[in-house]
Amino acid sequence: MRTISMLEAAGWMGAELRGSESDFTEAVFSDSRQPVVGGLFVALKGERFDGHAYVQEVLNHGASAALVSAGWAAASGMSVPVGKALLVVDDPLVGLQRMAAAYRREFEIPVIGITGSNGKTSTKEFAAAALGGSDVLRTQGNLNNHIGVPLTLMRLGASHSGAVVEMGMNHAGELAPLVAMARPTCGIVTCVGVAHIEHLGSREAIAAEKVVVAEGVPVGGTAVLNAEDDFFGWMRERLEGMGRKVIGVGVGGDVEFVGCGETSLGSRFRLKAGPQVGGWEVEVETQVPGRHMALNAALGLVSAVVCGANPQDAAARLAGVEAAKGRLRCVKVAGIDVLDDSYNANPDSMGAALRVLSGRGRGRKIAALGRMGELGAHAQAGHVRVGREAAECGVDWLVAVGGEEAGWIALAARDAGVARVDHFPNTTIAADALRGELRPSDTLLVKGSRSAHMEAVIEGLGS
Repeated sequence: MRTISMLEAAGWMGAELRGSESDFTEAVFSDSRQPVVGGLFVALKGERFDGHAYVQEVLNHGASAALVSAGWAAASGMSVPVGKALLVVDDPLVGLQRMAAAYRREFEIPVIGITGSNGKTSTKEFAAAALGGSDVLRTQGNLNNHIGVPLTLMRLGASHSGAVVEMGMNHAGELAPLVAMARPTCGIVTCVGVAHIEHLGSREAIAAEKVVVAEGVPVGGTAVLNAEDDFFGWMRERLEGMGRKVIGVGVGGDVEFVGCGETSLGSRFRLKAGPQVGGWEVEVETQVPGRHMALNAALGLVSAVVCGANPQDAAARLAGVEAAKGRLRCVKVAGIDVLDDSYNANPDSMGAALRVLSGRGRGRKIAALGRMGELGAHAQAGHVRVGREAAECGVDWLVAVGGEEAGWIALAARDAGVARVDHFPNTTIAADALRGELRPSDTLLVKGSRSAHMEAVIEGLGS
């Protein structure tokens, strides 16, 4: 981030400036537990916390200023410490978003915006690597919401040649303000699945929300879409009707896979672009297994090429991308090959992970699966589907972990013919059962929604 004057920031937000008119030279942050010397603290209020309670503390620990609400400023009567400042607005979150939007407009660089029901974070890492690597700003972790996106944009600096911004949502209408802030020059929609269907009601409604990121690129700009997705045709027609270019990636798309095979660590495949998108051809090797991950890598590579990267150079950079923790990462735990996909889950990503498991190793295929959240009225059908897919993928032993929802997976798997099915109430008992019977030749997949805390199963194996 460049140095920003208090007056400049106040102007962007329409804030009242109290105290010092000096600059803040470091990060904008909202976590009071990690105060940034010289930074701007944003006092956000949530259901279980209020950042205003820590304003004095973060200023004492070196922050230059705090962005606070007018209501709190009036009620607290706080005196601004010498050399410090308060930026006072009606709502600090709105102030942060306005500031980030204004700051983003200063940068004439390629910005890739990414959304989708699955694969956002992996595609983000692939796109950032393909675009240029270390000088490309990318969303950290899963900071992809109404707070994370503006904090990401405020990290932009003169050293950045581009940016890749992940955007997530739970409800209709949440993506539009993120797109308005980030102003992507290229948009990616990885897929339209059933994640968050509890709140949106149908895949059609999910598609209508996801396409907003692609609609946000300038007229004449390019959207990179999954050509194998059920909603690709609908999205293409919609976007082209709005004056956006569309590149479909995958079977039948403008950039096609020419073979995709597994390696010991990940995948190897060839991409062949049609004449309308440059006519190039590259071979790609990744350290992340699964054809769905190969497709995520392809989406990232094509978006980088759209933004000016050389296809061969972009492909070479993808080879260094490792899977993030909990996102289909191959690890050894107590001598066992574990596919750690514990970060999150929905029926589509469960099926994809099970297909990866089916092609790994020569020993038993074992799946430890937890509940999937945010499915609403589709919850039972989604969990039953996973149990049946476990049988179709040749799982030898299924360990369902949790309450009623995990029970639906177990029952469906047993009915579909999985040889051994166990249902344990919690991760501790599941880990104990697995630890006592796993063999060195086995491959174990561990997956579930965040709320299932399936990473505890992996931790339990090593204890």
